[in-house]
Amino acid sequence: MTCIKPQADMMDKARKVGVDALLVKPFPPSSLVERIGAVIPGKPGRRPEQEASASTLDDLRETVRWIDGLPEIDLIHRDILQFGQTEGALNQDVSEQLKMDPFMVDATLNLANAFREVFPRKVATLRQATSLGGFSEVANLVLTIQVFETLGS
Repeated sequence: MTCIKPQADMMDKARKVGVDALLVKPFPPSSLVERIGAVIPGKPGRRPEQEASASTLDDLRETVRWIDGLPEIDLIHRDILQFGQTEGALNQDVSEQLKMDPFMVDATLNLANAFREVFPRKVATLRQATSLGGFSEVANLVLTIQVFETLGS
């Protein structure tokens, strides 16, 4: 996860929703390309073989354009992830938010019913599914679905 304007409690919040790496940037990625381009080619004392090639900078620019173009997590998914940061959040609250996204309802129930040997009864409600899986499992599912929707399968 990358961010341009970090907040004091951002690391804790990110860890709670399952983010294992956070890159804090003092400026947007597009500005990074400009800074690298300004420093690398004209740095005094560099040998010609050390000079950055135009294709390297073009590759970097293309990568940064791709990163800058990534969409944000949609509002419903963001709200679900924020329940993990809220003390006293109930499974009912998470279930109510999940109901806003029919695809998430289906995915959550399918995941809950995937492990029949652990829970032999069929899980029929979102409240049961969120209770069985716990918030971290729901958060992982939300992030996984968001990544697949964004980047494709």
